[in-house]
Amino acid sequence: MGTRSLELFFQPKSIAVIGASERPGNLGGAIVRNLLNGEFPGLIIPVNSRGYKEVYGIPALSRIGQIEDPVDLAHPPRSSQSGVVAGRSDPTLHARRTPR
Repeated sequence: MGTRSLELFFQPKSIAVIGASERPGNLGGAIVRNLLNGEFPGLIIPVNSRGYKEVYGIPALSRIGQIEDPVDLAHPPRSSQSGVVAGRSDPTLHARRTPR
């Protein structure tokens, strides 16, 4: 992994949070809240397949494929589906699974 990939991981300009909702206990929702509370300066893209129009005031998408902006980092919906996307070259987020 090159230093550019590490920069995208530690200082992303955009983060997709897959599975984010305002439902109590939702991990993605907690991540969005933390990004907002921490005044994350970049783009936050909530993705939720259940039809949420927004998550904590941020417009939400229903599918990963709808993302038009480059994404530096993506958070998967559950730790059991762990994977990190780092790289602005593919806005459709072809996630790479991490080895166990």
